[in-house]
Amino acid sequence: MLNGDLQSFWRIGQTLATVLLLSGCSVLDTGSGQNLPLPDAAAIAAPGATASITMEIRPAGKKPQMTQVQLDNGTTIQQALEKANLTKRFRRMNIQLLRVAGEQRAKLDVKYEHTKTQVNPLYDYALHPGDHLIVTQDTATALDDMLESISPLR
Repeated sequence: MLNGDLQSFWRIGQTLATVLLLSGCSVLDTGSGQNLPLPDAAAIAAPGATASITMEIRPAGKKPQMTQVQLDNGTTIQQALEKANLTKRFRRMNIQLLRVAGEQRAKLDVKYEHTKTQVNPLYDYALHPGDHLIVTQDTATALDDMLESISPLR
């Protein structure tokens, strides 16, 4: 009897895993992007127009700067950072990508590896016209890294 129940649970588990795998992340509602503003029509490039994104640069202790970055075919976040010369300007940075697709809004955190001076390849998304990239200077130091590594987990 126990063997039959175990097989039944195994089949249910396989079915659920298959359903989640095939449905992707679309079934997960994080609710985190509910308050993000939609870009105006001018921010989304029309066919034949020059595609661009808005990059918001937030240096520590200074006023944020807004700039437009022209997109080439398949421009990634790393390439946009290099175009804006931010990999040399900031040693460490926190990056967020705000993306709008139709009526859906998404806020994607991007992992920047300061030791390699590049975006983690898993988070180096291709940019789309109308994307909004927020780059904030991180003022943490090696001492901060050491203290965080020995502090208890929260």
